[in-house]
Amino acid sequence: LEQVELAARGSVLDSLAITHYYAGDYSQAAALARERLRLGEQAVDQEGIGFALNFLGSCAKAQGDYEEARRYFQRAAQAALELRDEIGAAMVFNNLGNLMQLTGEWASAQRYYQQGSELFKVHDHVHGAATTLANAGKLANKQGLHDKARQLLDESLALKRRIGDSRGEAVALAGLGEV
Repeated sequence: LEQVELAARGSVLDSLAITHYYAGDYSQAAALARERLRLGEQAVDQEGIGFALNFLGSCAKAQGDYEEARRYFQRAAQAALELRDEIGAAMVFNNLGNLMQLTGEWASAQRYYQQGSELFKVHDHVHGAATTLANAGKLANKQGLHDKARQLLDESLALKRRIGDSRGEAVALAGLGEV
């Protein structure tokens, strides 16, 4: 019963943390995620631990603590890979790509985007693949690699159209417009 109770409490903490994050209250979101991490460790809930680590990375990034974000994201990626959760790992790789892009580490960002999109494609996670490809395409454009940017954004656009994601289509089209 204790495992079930811990899992339920963890799920509630996840939802509360996400709510605070999107309300812009990153410190409260991080506090809730740290409690989620503690519960996950207590329950030996690897999925909960992975979620908490990834979410703590996002909170640290939003608060401008990029080194802390990197540490959390790297731990989250390791946790996902240990669980053989390739979709979870791909999501973290996309987050790492976004962080590396923000810190000017563009070559690393592109490697993370490539790893993420490949894993998403293997599992036919179209939304994830399209999002990661769009991020990689926008970065390629910043790097002056316009042909590569166009190819990545065209692929993202095709995938977004395939799943009827009009917001994602707009992002890809805006990126193509910038190219």
